[in-house]
Amino acid sequence: MDFLFIEVISKPLWLWLLFLGIVVALMVFDLGLLHKDNHEIGVAESLKLSAFYITIAILFGGYIWWAWSSGTLVTSDGTNPVASYFQGYIIEKVL
Repeated sequence: MDFLFIEVISKPLWLWLLFLGIVVALMVFDLGLLHKDNHEIGVAESLKLSAFYITIAILFGGYIWWAWSSGTLVTSDGTNPVASYFQGYIIEKVL
């Protein structure tokens, strides 16, 4: 189990595996369960899906805040990873 703590791009391997697992699970949930039948998505369904994915992003930002404030997530350049995450997320949503 020591291999889970190998540094990959300055983060432990377990963190990357968790992130990739969440991304794959959300893709399977979205493409496999929610969109089995071929239909046009209405406004209500679109808003619900957007709210769901925004909630997931905010929860992940909360995890980043928790890890950074507890000392688990340390940056070498003194930047705030929470601000960087939400800045990147907002830029992606705007684009």
